[in-house]
Amino acid sequence: MGVAVGTQLTSQAPVFFESGLYYTEKGGKSTHNGTRFTYNLDYLEAPLLVKYKVYPSRDVSVEPFFGGYLACGIAGKIKDYNNREAYSSFGDEDDTFNRFDGGLRFGCGVSYQMLYLEASYDLGLANVGKDSFDDARNRCFNLTVGVNF
Repeated sequence: MGVAVGTQLTSQAPVFFESGLYYTEKGGKSTHNGTRFTYNLDYLEAPLLVKYKVYPSRDVSVEPFFGGYLACGIAGKIKDYNNREAYSSFGDEDDTFNRFDGGLRFGCGVSYQMLYLEASYDLGLANVGKDSFDDARNRCFNLTVGVNF
């Protein structure tokens, strides 16, 4: 859930810069030292994208894009199934996650009149894991539905 704003970079070509602010949920499950756990990571995320718009018809645009994203963790839970415990994903302990994340994003969107559909992939570059998680990076496939104003 969120909002995005785009602006055309040049009048010579349909190239746009887009940014915004989104609430996103990421997570996963794992086993560490025989302990099974799941984790949910909730972020405020700002995409920084360059889009190229192709207009096959007056009402339709195809919008491939690439760029990056920056995110700050705001909430989340780690559930330890062996010990039947749950605790914050972004606490001060060594077995939690770092709040800040960033990476690359690429994908393609399609607009039909005011309706917008998008598929993208996030390739996390920041190690969000602390000691117990060693090397943990967010990687996810996103589907977005929106309305253009």
